[in-house]
Amino acid sequence: MALIERWRSGWMILESDASSRPLWLGVITHPLGRLLGFLPCRQPPADFDGLILEPGGSVHTLGMGFSLDVLFVDRHQRLIRRQDWVMPNRFVFAPAGTRAVIEVVAGRLPRGRIQPELGPGG
Repeated sequence: MALIERWRSGWMILESDASSRPLWLGVITHPLGRLLGFLPCRQPPADFDGLILEPGGSVHTLGMGFSLDVLFVDRHQRLIRRQDWVMPNRFVFAPAGTRAVIEVVAGRLPRGRIQPELGPGG
């Protein structure tokens, strides 16, 4: 079971189980920030693992230099779909009911079951 705990200044922590390290995720709610996502990063960031885009929808990796693992979450904070290793210059359409999207640098997301919880009011 995973847990995302609300932290300070727009950061959250995703924990999947005791055997894997927590993932540091930036929270982006501004429309331009959601559109750009990881685009300003020419290579995978070393100081954080991913982004939570809320509200979220379809994902693009146009112009990116690295792949992503993508989680689509519904309004009840349940995982709808997981899409691993989305290569650069691709589109991934959000399934119906998507409320938030979690983008993680490919390979940093634990292989096991992930059940995000987006925190109070998620």
